[in-house]
Amino acid sequence: MDAVDLARRFALGGAARLSDGPVARRRQGLVWRLETAGGSWAVKVPFHPTAEDEVRFATVFHEAAYAAGVPTPQVRRTTEGRVFASIDGNRVHVFEGVDLGSPDLHLDPRTPTCRRPTAACVSSTGRTVGPLTRARSSGCVLFEFARSDPGRACALVNAYHEAGGPARVSRRGDFSMLIAQLGHITQMAARDWLQPNPRSPDRAGSAAWIAETICFRGVEDHPSRPRRRPGRDAGSAATAGSAATARDPLPSEPAPPRRRTRCGRPGEAR
Repeated sequence: MDAVDLARRFALGGAARLSDGPVARRRQGLVWRLETAGGSWAVKVPFHPTAEDEVRFATVFHEAAYAAGVPTPQVRRTTEGRVFASIDGNRVHVFEGVDLGSPDLHLDPRTPTCRRPTAACVSSTGRTVGPLTRARSSGCVLFEFARSDPGRACALVNAYHEAGGPARVSRRGDFSMLIAQLGHITQMAARDWLQPNPRSPDRAGSAAWIAETICFRGVEDHPSRPRRRPGRDAGSAATAGSAATARDPLPSEPAPPRRRTRCGRPGEAR
């Protein structure tokens, strides 16, 4: 790609220098780094073409969240106000460059990041697709940061309430959006495992993606060893998505004993 043309189309400043190749590979495309006099930029090249209309609502929502102070990379539009531009045959879009560390699922629940769950829905395609209810947003945060530890879940909820958080996760339905997202992710990953593609060129990557949402125990159940479910072929299991997983557990995965843990609000006896 021509760095100068790219910087001109998105008004990113002079002295443009593009990385020699992609600096990251994401689920939906490759990321290049562009350095200009105006800063550092992430240039994203999707694996599959996306129409401008498909991202209009998501981009407006993203920009509104950014303007409201939500910590998210700024969207950079073209000089014509569009999200995408065609550069040397590549359809690209640009975001403010942000260097991220490795994911840390053991953050102190008292940190501002944990105490302010973002009321937004990020789909399995990596795009922000719309607002969540406060409770459903908090349900997603609990899964990401406290799903394996009831005590940690309580600490996170209490820290959030102490900071003035208004959401109350009080029923199973508050996890409905999370379940839909995880089911969609698992379905996509299973299809990629059956038929590798630019998003998931090897089966090991697809299996690791599935492992993000399904807990495997033991060597025989390791995600690197996908297998058929009794009475189902691999294709039907992939297209059935999370519903098949819920109805047809693996024989080696006995249901864990149910534990009830009650998280109190500040000043409430437990």
